[in-house]
Amino acid sequence: MIKAIAFDLDGTLIDDTDVLIKAEVKAFINKGAIVTPAELRNHGGTSVKDLAKTILKKVDDNIIKELRAFRKEEVLKNLNEVEVFPDTLPTLKKLKKEGIKIGIATGLGRDLLPIFLEKTGIGAYLDTFVSADDVNMGKPAPDVFLKAFEIMGVKPEEGLAVGDSRNDIKAAEAAKTQSVLIVRNGLPVCKADYTITNLEEVVRIATKL
Repeated sequence: MIKAIAFDLDGTLIDDTDVLIKAEVKAFINKGAIVTPAELRNHGGTSVKDLAKTILKKVDDNIIKELRAFRKEEVLKNLNEVEVFPDTLPTLKKLKKEGIKIGIATGLGRDLLPIFLEKTGIGAYLDTFVSADDVNMGKPAPDVFLKAFEIMGVKPEEGLAVGDSRNDIKAAEAAKTQSVLIVRNGLPVCKADYTITNLEEVVRIATKL
């Protein structure tokens, strides 16, 4: 049986993607960059720092801080729109009952992560949470997944990484852990070890491996 699961957060456990993308579009426009929601969706799972490197090309610490502050302000205006998916809490409860450790491995910054965990009630079920702010490189590098498994005291091969984006699955592959792609809308964006449409399927996968 799998000993621990590291979940992506945005679009995997909570429905916050639209709120984040709207805020990020405005933040980059504020810096003189023209970016569309579709472009940002293609970078799912990517931290603001890495987004800035791609979109603005030339960045420094002050620009990153300003982008994050602007984004946070915009997100907080629409925090009521951030919701937990219906299958998330039932899944986390079942995993805890099975004795499986639960972690978050996300590209979301520490500025918003605790706010979202409290808003959705997810924090009560976690053994750890790791942000892109806690590691050297964000997704698609494996750092956040590796750090989450390290804190939970398991080897990557003893765990599962669950996400909804191409970058999540690339990061899982780089971490040499088995990957689960949750498809919330539309078609799969890439190939993973397992592809599911309801998060509760994770329980079956984890207990049978």
